[in-house]
Amino acid sequence: MSNTGRRGYDNNRRSRGRGQYRGRGTSRGAAAAPRLELELLSAPSRNDGTHAGDQPSLLDLKTQEDYRKMIQGKIDSYLEKFPLDKSLETPTTKQKEMANNILIFFRKLREGITASSRSDDFAIEVYETSACWSVVFRDSAQATSVFSHLPELAKKRMSHSKTETQSSIKQQSKDDTILFLRLLHTLRTHLPSQTEFYSAVRALPQNVKEKPEVLLLQSMASTIRSSNYAALAKLTDFKSNEVLRRISDPEVDALKSRAVIHLVQSLQDAVREQIWAVLRASYREVSSKPEVRVWLARSLQFSEGDAQSVTTEESRLSVWMGQKAQAAEVIVKEGANGWQFRKG
Repeated sequence: MSNTGRRGYDNNRRSRGRGQYRGRGTSRGAAAAPRLELELLSAPSRNDGTHAGDQPSLLDLKTQEDYRKMIQGKIDSYLEKFPLDKSLETPTTKQKEMANNILIFFRKLREGITASSRSDDFAIEVYETSACWSVVFRDSAQATSVFSHLPELAKKRMSHSKTETQSSIKQQSKDDTILFLRLLHTLRTHLPSQTEFYSAVRALPQNVKEKPEVLLLQSMASTIRSSNYAALAKLTDFKSNEVLRRISDPEVDALKSRAVIHLVQSLQDAVREQIWAVLRASYREVSSKPEVRVWLARSLQFSEGDAQSVTTEESRLSVWMGQKAQAAEVIVKEGANGWQFRKG
């Protein structure tokens, strides 16, 4: 039997790169609930868990799978309007509304899975996909909640597995990406403290601690702790870092790729603020000469290409400095030939 048919979802879909959920189809003798009826289902915590007659409940395994297909329809509608590579820096009201609804639906489904003590591949897929969308939609609190349940859920799934199958071997690469996302989210969320991050690392089995993804994250944490920002810039460079290139390959999984990119950039943003504080304390002003812009871009964890304007768009460095000018942290020098730092 194919991987998609056995597990109920397609983890290897490449044509559209959406992490498309196909579902198991309607079992013989069972009819899928109408979509509107599914959308209106309440979370198990909001009722007593009982349902009369044929009324669906998220405690029912078949209803959970129908509900997951309904969510995929919402995701597809979202992606038709807002592709994954579309910036979420300034989302429209409609975009935020659709994103929030997707997260609400996933939260209800996770609650049903937990209440029904489900820990199979379907449950893992729901939690992993939910975690990735929480990251992509920048809902840090929900991402923290979802990621915190994954280790125990994975343990339960493994305890139910009698033998190592070919499909579980293929899934390992996906698990490594989720592991990377979970640990990176922990590191980013608790900065400047790294206590929670290293506690999560210590809890890993020894063979998992030696995975390239975990070693890379420990190197990132070490460079941040020692303020070795030049080394951090190399570690977070998607072009030169083989591990980042591999786990952010959109041809493998576009959703996980976008989540990895966002979290790495979020880490860079957090560190950039630390670097900015040092620059403001160390320099009175900087010029906008090309060589200085390159140095400033490197110092602030931008790539060299971000030091120059690209076609009609301003460079990321220019955007950053513009934002700092609006925040009254720098003053654009007369003739726009540099910036003067404002102290305090």
